[in-house]
Amino acid sequence: MAHSILSSFDEEIDGFQLFAETLFENTVLLIDTYDALAGAQEAAILGQEMARQEERLKTVRLDGGGHPYAGKPGRS
Repeated sequence: MAHSILSSFDEEIDGFQLFAETLFENTVLLIDTYDALAGAQEAAILGQEMARQEERLKTVRLDGGGHPYAGKPGRS
């Protein structure tokens, strides 16, 4: 998921959901560092929603922005 697409939505979860509805099991989500923990939580929620529909979130991409701590919440 390109950063430019995600940033066009007011709410990150809305962008995640639309992207997942389009790509199904090929969904790769971008978690940005503005709030990496919130992004990881939203990705987890979407992954659970997809699992209930027998779909699978492929992976997430952590946009570290040069901050070594930024990826830790997403890996937890």
